[in-house]
Amino acid sequence: MTEFSFWDILRNLLLAARWTVVLSLVSFIGGGIVGAALLFLRIGGSGCGCCHAATSSCSRARRS
Repeated sequence: MTEFSFWDILRNLLLAARWTVVLSLVSFIGGGIVGAALLFLRIGGSGCGCCHAATSSCSRARRS
């Protein structure tokens, strides 16, 4: 059986914490980019931008 010292355990915990922070930042930034792209596609597509689909029931489309 392998014995681990306090410093081995602490080093591994710090390494795990570092990877947790890195992966959290990557997912946060990546999610923001994907969310912005989806929002752009939703607003930039057909329709008035007030709803997710260009339908005849859109209140802004009826006014114009």
